[in-house]
Amino acid sequence: MISNQSIDPGTKNWPENDFLLPEIDSHSSLVDKPENTSTEEFNEFLAGDNTLCIVGYVDSIIGTKTVGRERSLNLFKFTMNNADSCGVTVPIWEDQISKYTSLVKFCEIIQMMIVKSLPLDRLYDKREEGFVNSDLSVQRNTVLNFFGLASEPFIWPEKLMQSN
Repeated sequence: MISNQSIDPGTKNWPENDFLLPEIDSHSSLVDKPENTSTEEFNEFLAGDNTLCIVGYVDSIIGTKTVGRERSLNLFKFTMNNADSCGVTVPIWEDQISKYTSLVKFCEIIQMMIVKSLPLDRLYDKREEGFVNSDLSVQRNTVLNFFGLASEPFIWPEKLMQSN
């Protein structure tokens, strides 16, 4: 193992290798934030599809609760928005909760890859409120990338009314 003391700070060269460490400043990242998922793409989610990739920001955090009658399961939920007033609920179950609850923050921009689209029960249909008719469930193989806070998030009109 090579310690940080063995790096030449002038060239950022590792002594045993010929590659350079990347230059990083506080105003950029190694990965640029991808574009938000469009409303058209949100509306094309098909139940059962587990290859979805979406980008949006955390619109609200519903929280963690225990659900189930026969077997108790922990569930963490939040909603994402694409900055064009289209939203989706994101449930995270059991062992995945500990990975993400501390990272999911209000207005945090998130790219979710390999999420599964789940059909909604008619009782939870919120299309009239701007939501798609499915949940996007985080799976074991889901990858979440976080890009900081949204600078100009879309605020749902009913949330704006509640804050006044």
